[in-house]
Amino acid sequence: MDVCINGDQWRRALRLFPDHDFYHTYDYHVLGTAGDESLPHLFCYQGRQCSIALPLLIRRGHIDGRDFYDATSVYGYPGPLISGSAPSEIDICNFQKEIRQELKALGVISAFSRLHPIRTNADVLKGLGATKEKGGTISIDLNSSPEEQWRRYRSNHKRDIAKLKNRGVTCQLSACGNDLDHFIALYDDTMLRLGATETYRFSSHYFEQLMAARDFDMHLFVCRAEAKVICGGLFSSCNGVIQYHLGATERDYLRLAPTKLLFDTVRLWGLSRGFQTFHLGGGMGSALDDLYHFKRGFSDISHAFSVWEWVADQEIYNELCDLRNKELLQSGRRVADTGFFPRYRTPSSEAEEGGRRIAGR
Repeated sequence: MDVCINGDQWRRALRLFPDHDFYHTYDYHVLGTAGDESLPHLFCYQGRQCSIALPLLIRRGHIDGRDFYDATSVYGYPGPLISGSAPSEIDICNFQKEIRQELKALGVISAFSRLHPIRTNADVLKGLGATKEKGGTISIDLNSSPEEQWRRYRSNHKRDIAKLKNRGVTCQLSACGNDLDHFIALYDDTMLRLGATETYRFSSHYFEQLMAARDFDMHLFVCRAEAKVICGGLFSSCNGVIQYHLGATERDYLRLAPTKLLFDTVRLWGLSRGFQTFHLGGGMGSALDDLYHFKRGFSDISHAFSVWEWVADQEIYNELCDLRNKELLQSGRRVADTGFFPRYRTPSSEAEEGGRRIAGR
């Protein structure tokens, strides 16, 4: 098994996987390490008839003076990649054996990864820990005719898009550097309004690097009312797939729901450029909630969203969980019983609430 840890190695390896998404790229993983003690790793298995790759962040942690290492994924939808023929049982067995060895050599106690809802390759992880379905996501099939895509829209979405246009609200791909500054301000205000934790707040440098990445294309679309930016979204494009990454709306315009015009504009843009899928994502924390229902109004094509959880060393894992519980109780905080994985990284109940409300945006 090859383990890629620098950009050149990573990019060469990804050439074997023509259907990778931007969540699998080196540039996005580097952005995912900002501000913490983690390093991007791409684990690549080469079989006789297929190749398997799994990107992870190997991160260092500290509990009660004790250091440890575990593996996690970037925010979004990474997960395993497969190229060539469908993996045989022998390939899957060998891949799992080799990644066990590599993670053990790195001292990893547990591993977690969000999985890609469209590139459904979770079978290569079957038997190595557990995969758990957490909710659903929505996508628009851009291979279907424009008429068929519009037909799938919910009637109130169609009416609201028409109302927005009648009120003079416009939406377009941004070509102005100042728009990014406006979007960052909108995004910061949206996170403040939602009570989001620091996990979901990003520096200006993060947004600038996202737009400047060489491994994928990131596009900023903005909606304007009387020349004022009232809504915006960042959308990636990579190997035929458009992903809705981050979005924000001016609080005074929430009732107008300009995101409906935003999504419709991106759909038409993607259609004109030959993209195959526009993935809108899911609900808060990937739940089947109001946000999911809103996105469901654009398409009835849904995908299961799952995560992978694996405990590599049960004894040390249990010790770390006990230390974390002790740490929280000694500081007077409540241990949040949320099914968080790994359990020793469970946030306090106060911190968890803000993150839960916006995760899976």
